[in-house]
Amino acid sequence: MSSGLSNQLSNRADDSWQSRAGRIAAVVSGVRLRMVAVALATGLLLTLAAAIAWVVGGVLLDLAVPLSVPLRVAVCGGWLAVVAAATAAFVLLPAVRRPLVDAVALRIERALGGMHNRLLTVVDIARGGTAQAGGRRLEPDMVERLLAQTQALLAGFRPSAVIRWRALARSLLFVLGGAAALAGLHLVLGERLLVTLERLWNPTADIPPATWLTLRAPGDVDVLEGEPLVITGSVSRGTLEAADLVVYDDRGRAVRYPMRAGAGGVFTATLDGLAAAARYRIEGGGTWTKTHGIRLLERPEILGLAPRIVLPAYMRIDAPLPVDPEARRIEAPLESTVEFVAAVSPDVVEGRLNLFGRRLETRMVERFDERVWFEDELPRDAVEEQPWRWTTAHAAGGLRSFTFGHDGRPFAMRTRLEPLVLPRDEIATRSVMVMARLDPSDPPGRLAMLLDCEGGRTELVWGDAGAAPPQGFARVVAGPLPTPGVWTRLSKTLAELPQLIGRSVGGVTFSVDRGRVLLDRPGWVERSTESVSEPVDHPSGSLPMRADESVAPVSGAPVSGANVSGARQPRAAWIGGLPVAAATWAALEFRSREGHPTLPQAAVEIVPTVDKPPAIIVEDPPEVLTLEVADDLPLRGRVFDDWGIDAVLVRVGPDAKRLGEPEPLPGVTPAVRPPDTLLSFDVPLSAELLGLAPGKSAAFTLLVRDTKGQITETKPFIVTVVLPPEHALARLGVPGLEQARREAE
Repeated sequence: MSSGLSNQLSNRADDSWQSRAGRIAAVVSGVRLRMVAVALATGLLLTLAAAIAWVVGGVLLDLAVPLSVPLRVAVCGGWLAVVAAATAAFVLLPAVRRPLVDAVALRIERALGGMHNRLLTVVDIARGGTAQAGGRRLEPDMVERLLAQTQALLAGFRPSAVIRWRALARSLLFVLGGAAALAGLHLVLGERLLVTLERLWNPTADIPPATWLTLRAPGDVDVLEGEPLVITGSVSRGTLEAADLVVYDDRGRAVRYPMRAGAGGVFTATLDGLAAAARYRIEGGGTWTKTHGIRLLERPEILGLAPRIVLPAYMRIDAPLPVDPEARRIEAPLESTVEFVAAVSPDVVEGRLNLFGRRLETRMVERFDERVWFEDELPRDAVEEQPWRWTTAHAAGGLRSFTFGHDGRPFAMRTRLEPLVLPRDEIATRSVMVMARLDPSDPPGRLAMLLDCEGGRTELVWGDAGAAPPQGFARVVAGPLPTPGVWTRLSKTLAELPQLIGRSVGGVTFSVDRGRVLLDRPGWVERSTESVSEPVDHPSGSLPMRADESVAPVSGAPVSGANVSGARQPRAAWIGGLPVAAATWAALEFRSREGHPTLPQAAVEIVPTVDKPPAIIVEDPPEVLTLEVADDLPLRGRVFDDWGIDAVLVRVGPDAKRLGEPEPLPGVTPAVRPPDTLLSFDVPLSAELLGLAPGKSAAFTLLVRDTKGQITETKPFIVTVVLPPEHALARLGVPGLEQARREAE
C-alpha cells in the first residue's frame, strides 16, 4: 500500500472496530472518486479528439472539393452531432452512472486476490451493517481478525491497479495528434485554414473557398437606372484564363456573363439595362468572390411634357401654340420663344435646358465585303466525310449555322466540280474567314480549320495551339478565340498565307478540342475603308428651368416610359424657355437632391421660320375697266398671311401716279388667326370714293398689312366712265345738232 494509504489505515487514538472499518471504507471511496475523475477526463479528451478529427476531415474535404452550402451545413451539423454524442457517451453517462462503492470494493478484491469478500464485508460494517458471515453474526474477536486481515491485505494496494490510466493516456495522445494535424495544416495553409474553418463554422455564410487562386471584386456597387454598369475583377493570387460574372436577381435566379480578360489579371463585364437591385459574384478557376450587392439608384423622372410656342408680341396672339410632345422638330417664328413645360417627380431640385449645335463629321469606317463559300447548304457537289450537323438556334447570316456533335469529333467536306478558289491579288486586304459563336457555358479552347488545297494542307488555329500539328500539315496560328456568346469573324490575311494564294481549296475540315461552338459563312473577305458623314451634336450652352407653382401640373402628355402614379405624382410644373434666333437643338435634364440626372432625352430640333409678307389676289374687277355710267365698283378677292392680317387698305387717285394716302377698305375686318390666315372679301367700292364722273378716270390700289407691319400692294387698277353720246357730239361741235334737237321736240 502507498504511504498515504498506510497512514490512513494506521492506528489512531480512536481504534475501535467501527472507526477502523470506516477508514477502510474511506480508502474504497477515495479510489472510487479517482476512478470517476479519470473516467470523466478520459471522456473529455475523447470528445475533444473526435471534434478535432471531424474538423480536420471537413477541412481536407473542403480543400479538395469546395463544398456547397448544403454539404457545409451537413459537415457543421455532423460536427455538432459527434460532439453531442461523444459528450453524452464519454462524459455525461460516466458522470451519471458512477460505480457503487461495493463495485469498487469488489474490483479492489479482484486486483489483490485472496480477499474472499473481506473488503466488501468491512465496507458493509462501515455503513452500519451487522457483522455477519455465512448468515450468522460474527463474534468481536472474529471482527477484529477480519479487520486486521483486510488491513494487512490492503497494505500493498495501489489505486493504479483499478484505475484506467492507459485509456486516459491514449485519449491524450489522440488529442495531441489532432492538435498537431491542425498545427501542420496552419503551417502549410496559413490563411487558407482560417478561411476554411470559417466556411465550416458558418456554413450558410457567403465565404469563398480557400484556394491558392484568389479573386477580388469591387464590392457593393451603385448604378443609376438605365446606365451601363462595368464590373472589374482582378486576380490577387495565382493565374486565371477565364472568369464569369454571375448576377442573381431578387428571386435568386442566376445569369452568367463571360468577362473579358485584360492585362495584369483584370477581367471586366458590362451590364446594361438593370431594372431592379441585384447581387453578383465573380467565378473562375474553381473559386469565387463573396456575393456583393448592386444597388439601383432611382433617377428623377420626366412624367409629362407639353412644349409650346409663345409668339412675338407684335402678332397679338396671347395663347401659346401647343406642340406635340413626341415632335422631334419644332418650327417657330423668329423672335418667338419655345417653352418646355414638364411635370417631374417630386425629388427634382434642378432643371436645365441643354443646347447643342449639330454638324456633319466625316470619319473613316471599315467595310467588309464577304465572299462566302456556302451558307445554309453545302456546295451542290460537296461530299461529306461525316454527317454535317446544321442548327437553327443561331445564325450569323441566312437561316442556320453548323456545329459539332456531342462527341466533338471533327467533320469535313470536299468539293469536286466547284473548288473553293482563293484570290491571288490584293492579298494584303483579303483574308480567309469563318464566323464563330462560342458557347458561354462551355467554350472550346481551340478551333481549327484545315484547308486541303493544291500543293498541301494548311491548318488555321485560333486559341490554344500547344499541341503539335498532324504530320504533313502546315500550321498557322491565326489568333485568340473571341468572346463567347457573340458572333465574331475569325480571319487571317492571305499575305500571311503565301501557300494558299490563288489556290483551289478542295476540302475543308473543322475541329475543336472540347466544348461547343457554332460556325457559319466560311470563305474569304475583302477589307476596305470608306468615309461616312454623320451628324454629331456638340454642347453649346444651357438655360436654367424654373419651378412654377402657378402652372398646373402637365397632364395628358406623358413622356415615353413614364408612369405618373403613386408617390411620384408631380408637385409643380417646371418651365424653360428658349428664344428662337437660330437653328439649335435642345434637350431637357433634371437632377435630384443627390445629383442624379434623368435619363438622357433625345434632342429636339428648333427651326426658326420667317414671318412672310402678306399676299393679296383681286378676282374682280380687271386691271383696266371702262364704265358707261358712274356707279359703285364690285370688289372681290382674297388676302393671305402666315400669322395675321392687321388691315386691308385702299389708295385712290386720278391716275396711277397721283394716288392718295392709304385708308381702310370699307366693309373688311382684319383677321388674326394663325396659321395660314385667309381673308376673303366681296365689297363695293363706291363711286364717290373713287371720284367717278362721266368722262373721268380714276386709279386705285389695294394694300394688305400684316401684324409685323409688312405691306403688300397690288398693281394700279384704272376705271374710266365714258360720256353719253350727246355730250360727246356737243364736245365735238357737230353742225345742226341743236336745230335737230329742237325739231325733235
